[in-house]
Amino acid sequence: MFLRSSGINAEYGYRIKLGARVNIPIGDLQGSVYSVLGNKSGRVFNYGTASQLVYSIRDEDDNQVLPHSVRRTLYTEDFNLLTAASLNGGNAINLIYDQLFHDKGIDYDNLMNEAYSKRNTTLTVDPVFLGERHDTRKFGSFSNIQLNNFTIGDIAAATFRGIINNLISMMEHFRGDQSAPLYAVGIADREIMQYYLREVIGEFILHEQEVTAAYGAILFDIDNEIP
Repeated sequence: MFLRSSGINAEYGYRIKLGARVNIPIGDLQGSVYSVLGNKSGRVFNYGTASQLVYSIRDEDDNQVLPHSVRRTLYTEDFNLLTAASLNGGNAINLIYDQLFHDKGIDYDNLMNEAYSKRNTTLTVDPVFLGERHDTRKFGSFSNIQLNNFTIGDIAAATFRGIINNLISMMEHFRGDQSAPLYAVGIADREIMQYYLREVIGEFILHEQEVTAAYGAILFDIDNEIP
């Protein structure tokens, strides 16, 4: 169950009145996904400080042995979440920017523009700069470096593409429903990520609203009329 328990507030605090009903959800992931999918199947690509690729799958269909890079968590009565949760996302881009370009007179918007102009780069970046939970011995790398593909735009573009490719590799041995609708979160203002997501995974529905666990928990409460 998504909702672990509910009760009545017995002490005034945080401007919550006495006697108010308080619901306690299981976790941030479920709340965030619910704010996008609700109680239905689908896929969510979430780009933030880190990045995730999530499948919502009916419990009755969830019978696979998962690779160590994919985590199974409870979602609702009928669905589970199967998630590749990378430690590397926007923080990889920030690291590249801070270490290589911060003192070059390039702002973040310029970096995005440079990246998009080099979206067909032959440079390859595996941006696992923080390692991963399932493989603590693997770290980032640059490869196929050539004289004409190591510009600011090439490096940024290859890093963006690498973030998505890393999630795909984490899902490599999981046979998910590729026809399920894919919702993209956190990339409404990042055209380069939209380009690579479409190229690597396929068409998607751009989710432009801010996604928060608290909002998802409230939606779940409303949708399910929890007493």
